[in-house]
Amino acid sequence: MIQQSNQTFPFLNFPPYISLSEGWNEYYKEISEFNINYEGHTSPIKQYMMSSFILASNCQLFYEVGLNLGHCSWRLLNTLRYTGGKLLNFEIDTSKTPVESALMRIFPRNYLGTVWGDSNETLAKITEPCDIIHIDGGHSFPCFKNDLDLAIPLVKSGGFFFIDDAQVDSDIYRYSKEVFGDALVFFPDPTHNIPFCIAQQK
Repeated sequence: MIQQSNQTFPFLNFPPYISLSEGWNEYYKEISEFNINYEGHTSPIKQYMMSSFILASNCQLFYEVGLNLGHCSWRLLNTLRYTGGKLLNFEIDTSKTPVESALMRIFPRNYLGTVWGDSNETLAKITEPCDIIHIDGGHSFPCFKNDLDLAIPLVKSGGFFFIDDAQVDSDIYRYSKEVFGDALVFFPDPTHNIPFCIAQQK
């Protein structure tokens, strides 16, 4: 069974996900020694979906808002090895620096590291467009809205947005629907009961 910080799911025994998570247990054991605070949840289905999109689109540059303990980043980097792509994180909590250091050591060819600071400010300084962005930073609506507004011009035409914690009755979902319209696809994600959305850039 693949180790998680607070949950286990039947999906974790899905063979493609096990392959995607190769080396995770050793990595998780290493970063656990730092007693870093783990916030929120993790979604194996979303991780698998993002990795599938990386392969299908031959992703060369992936931006991820929110690092946490690297649950998603690990799987993304494991997949980016096959496309030769790069991952750049955005994170406000500098207590997560051991996570960045471990990922840099394990994936030196694919991990660009972390831009530290408030993503509402740091995203505004980025100019290079990406193929895919995962928005999973601050979950208050004002923070999410700013992240999405800043992310829109950063994603290439035909690229993809993954939006976390998008319950259908939430302001996050309503604003995403307002922005993307019928291009927004909703996923209920029964593995942790916190849905996510995917949208494609025009």
